[in-house]
Parts: sequence; C-alpha cells; structure tokens
Amino acid sequence: MSFDYEVKRHESLPILIAKIGRTWGEHNMAMMFAECLDACRDDEQHVIRITDFSEADMSFSDVIMLVQLLSKQQVPGSFFDTRFDDVLVGTDAWVYVARDRISKFLGQHVALFQTQEAALRYAMRQLAHGQHTEGPAAV
Repeated sequence: MSFDYEVKRHESLPILIAKIGRTWGEHNMAMMFAECLDACRDDEQHVIRITDFSEADMSFSDVIMLVQLLSKQQVPGSFFDTRFDDVLVGTDAWVYVARDRISKFLGQHVALFQTQEAALRYAMRQLAHGQHTEGPAAV
C-alpha cells in the first residue's frame, strides 16, 4: 500500500504541518517521520507538528496497530518523540481514538481540531504564550 503525504514548515515559526493523504502504510509512515526530523533546525529543541488526517482513510484496527507499532519501536520523529508537540486534525471517529491512545501513552493531552486552520491558530497561540500542547484544547 502506498502512502501519500506532504510535510511543510512554517516560514518563521517552529511549526511543521504534515498532511496525510488517503492511503498509508507502516514503512512510509516512518519515512514521513524522518522527513519531519529533517525539517527541524539544529537549534530547535521542540517543534509543534500539526498532523492533518482529514483526508486519510483508516480503520480502527489500522489506528490501533499503528499506535502500538510506533510506541513499541520508539520510531524517531513519531508521535512519541519528545522533540515534537503534536496537534492532530481530523473529524473521523478513528482520529479521536488515535488521539486518546497517544495521549494515554504520553501521559499528556494531545490537542485535536477539526480544521488545519484551527490547529495552526492554536499552535501559534501556544508559541506566543511560551507554551506548547500541555493543556486541553477545545475542538
């Protein structure tokens, strides 16, 4: 199965936007995480990554398998890499399941928004206030 995605960096802020396409696969997911690491600057200790799943087509079992795989293997650049503060985007029920599982594993809330624009506004507010994704976010 192929995996289409795009990783963009905000022009002036430590924010990455990873937009996931309709198809995905384990091997290429690791490639996306590696690309996120490559997009970070050497002097950055923390980057906010917005991962937009609004177009992705995944099942509940896909999500459970992916989160378990990433947490067990400690994939560099993944949702479990402490260099990233993750914010998720999506409206499907499986995105909420993914957020809950990632939050539980990390022991902290991972923000979830229905649009990329709302997630970007949230990330910019977090940076403006010297915070990252420590507290709950309204959807």
